[in-house]
Amino acid sequence: EVKKNDSKSGNDDISEDFGMSQFWYDIPTRQKLAQEVLSLGNTRDLNDKSTKLIACISAPSVFLALQEMNLENTECILLEYDTRFSKFGSQYVQYDFNHPTKIPTHLLQNFDCVIADPPYLNKECMVKTGETMRLMCKNKNTPRIFCTGAIMERAIHLILGLRRNKYEPKHASKLSNEFAVYTNYDSERFGNWLEPLDELKHLVKKEE
Repeated sequence: EVKKNDSKSGNDDISEDFGMSQFWYDIPTRQKLAQEVLSLGNTRDLNDKSTKLIACISAPSVFLALQEMNLENTECILLEYDTRFSKFGSQYVQYDFNHPTKIPTHLLQNFDCVIADPPYLNKECMVKTGETMRLMCKNKNTPRIFCTGAIMERAIHLILGLRRNKYEPKHASKLSNEFAVYTNYDSERFGNWLEPLDELKHLVKKEE
């Protein structure tokens, strides 16, 4: 069972650490991402009173935004390398993407929604983070949100089966890299899927 950190105060004493490749989203972006995962976590049968579980993988700014929202009947877990977040007790799990399967067994195949924001814009980091997402999702239809560079669009579609949305997340630090949100479902909040790259169109048709 996950025990919430009852106090929302003190969240501001944790700020992004560029040395750990932390580039946090600006407030409107983190709130939009948090609202999306919260709404997805609440889409189950109304008669299902069990706790909905949301996993934030390497997405601390989204996790903090969720702490400021009404999480009735919903629990959030942060998988993050930065041990400063251990203040959140059992809501925090130390995570290193280099070891994608090193996850507590009680968290496997247990989440209603998973969002990831890996620290590096490269294929290795994307693939390993994607493997962790897969292990944590309840099933293949569990909503997945992956935030990373626009340059990763082709690889993410081919390897993780996720498509790019029209919405472009923004960073508080004004990071110059173009970022994107990828999902395994068509999101109205994110402006729906973009038209796929020409080289991917034949794959999209097969998936549909």
